[in-house]
Amino acid sequence: MATIDLVVPRSYLDTNDVSAGRRARVEALERYDLSSITNNLIDKGRYFSPEQIWPLRDYFGRVDGEIAGLLEREFRRFVALTILEPGYMYAPPGALDMYWHFFVLHTRDYARFCGEVWGTAHDHGALPKDIDDTRSPAPMPILPHADTIVLVQDISLVSQEIVSGLKEEDIRKIYILEHWDLSFFTDRLVEVEAAEGNGRRFSPEQAWPIVAHFGTASREVAKAIEEEFKRFIILTLLDESRAVVTSGSIDMYLHFLILHTKEYREFCNAMWGRFRHYPFVSLTDTSDVTIKEDFMRTTSFYRTIFGAMDEHMWCDPTLELVA
Repeated sequence: MATIDLVVPRSYLDTNDVSAGRRARVEALERYDLSSITNNLIDKGRYFSPEQIWPLRDYFGRVDGEIAGLLEREFRRFVALTILEPGYMYAPPGALDMYWHFFVLHTRDYARFCGEVWGTAHDHGALPKDIDDTRSPAPMPILPHADTIVLVQDISLVSQEIVSGLKEEDIRKIYILEHWDLSFFTDRLVEVEAAEGNGRRFSPEQAWPIVAHFGTASREVAKAIEEEFKRFIILTLLDESRAVVTSGSIDMYLHFLILHTKEYREFCNAMWGRFRHYPFVSLTDTSDVTIKEDFMRTTSFYRTIFGAMDEHMWCDPTLELVA
């Protein structure tokens, strides 16, 4: 039997009267296999995903198996702190936060981890960036008491011809989606342009590939990504049987929303009536070839519903950096 690395020295547990329940959680943390997360947190040379690579590479000068292993070790130690002293509010340093964010984006794995180690769902609601930041996400819009035909007339993301032929339930969801104010997320996505040397390497890490791809992370770019994100969600509503794949840039918006787990859960319930794990499509073959094929089908479906697309916005999610 393989030896389990001790996250917390047993001498500490023995001399500090740690309860049996907390000991059991520490042991669950030590047993939990994080290798799939750690092994995938390695630079693939892409613009997008894992976006955490950009600030980590800037900070450490490289991202490889050794760095990823160190981050895993420190993440375990950070979680141990939350188990041993649950009454305190702990905040991880920026580099460690990147490992945590990457883990959260694997929603099935993360949910299992939370259940086995913390014993509860671990929501990350929207927090203020500083003491003077009083903003909060806008609530889901209230659906007006109106006939479906009135709702159709107030939808612009989808042509009147197509939307009028949809089921009433889908029309109502598209109306809610179009009128949902996501500016809280859109604004925050680009508040820190990491590439411009303002001293903040981490969070939002999605700004790095956005800057690299578009040349800027302006609010204009962010609003355009938001609109295409909403169109992507509409595609998932119209045919859930399709392997709908996001563009690399739109994936950044989706990732940023998922990291706000409380708000993402509310969004899921409103759009699909259930929590939708990411990635949306469960594939046995996750090779670049499969992703490219699904992406081509997605863009074809997009043109059927919305017409011409912005090819720069809808870029291949496996797009690689050119040296």
